[in-house]
Amino acid sequence: MIWMFLFLISLLTLGIYGTVGTILCYISYYFLKLTSKKHEKKEKNQEENPLVDIRKVKVKSLNDTLMILNYRQILKGNDAKLKINLISLLLLNPGRENVNLVKEALNDDNEMVRILAANTLQRMEDYYVENISNLEKELKKHTNSKIKGKIYFELAKFIDEYIYSTLVPDDIVDFYKEKMFLCFEKAYNLNSLNPEYSEKYIRACIRFEKLKKAKELIDKHLSRYPNALGVKIWLCDYYLKTGNIDELYNILKNLPLDKVRQIPKIYKAYKWWIESEKQTA
Repeated sequence: MIWMFLFLISLLTLGIYGTVGTILCYISYYFLKLTSKKHEKKEKNQEENPLVDIRKVKVKSLNDTLMILNYRQILKGNDAKLKINLISLLLLNPGRENVNLVKEALNDDNEMVRILAANTLQRMEDYYVENISNLEKELKKHTNSKIKGKIYFELAKFIDEYIYSTLVPDDIVDFYKEKMFLCFEKAYNLNSLNPEYSEKYIRACIRFEKLKKAKELIDKHLSRYPNALGVKIWLCDYYLKTGNIDELYNILKNLPLDKVRQIPKIYKAYKWWIESEKQTA
């Protein structure tokens, strides 16, 4: 009843167009308020959920100063507040480069920066350890071979990232390496036809000098997927590490140049090897 009364008053004082405009404004205000509440609720849920993968949090904007200055310049500077903001930002992506930056801050002149750096490194390590533990628990819940293979693969990748981050204490690195290769092996055995499983397994074998196993996996992979560019590049790495330069050149010559050009780092190495061969020919 009260709404009808207010509508009549508005109609008499504002006219039909003014009344319609007022109603539209109110609807817009209500919609914006509702949207704002949903956004706040979503942010609150993310804060309360400890299992949120912080690596997937995308920072859409940075402090203007952070956009201008190089991270290392910030850590070498005198602005403690800026350093603290930067370290808090690096926590969102506990990769190797960011870990090394935070480690540099352990020797900062400012005590608060040093404390935050130490706490951040611990939280980065906890992130890996907790997620590895969660994946191992998840593994015990399933009997389906396809699902188990997928979990083993995710676990192997996560352990690989943890090792590469340099956060693993030196005295247990070998333990985690063995666990990683065991997971890669089990994932591969459960679904050897999945190209991603063998590709990641090959890369790990090349990185950690398991060259005999790497060659075995490469040969099987290329027999199934003869155009796999990434695996051919790792085969070059294998030949380089085993000192077989002639075979390395043979692989390089037959790589599709148009695809190689699309990968700057690979193309740079490709050009160096090809030009070196021309000079020695």
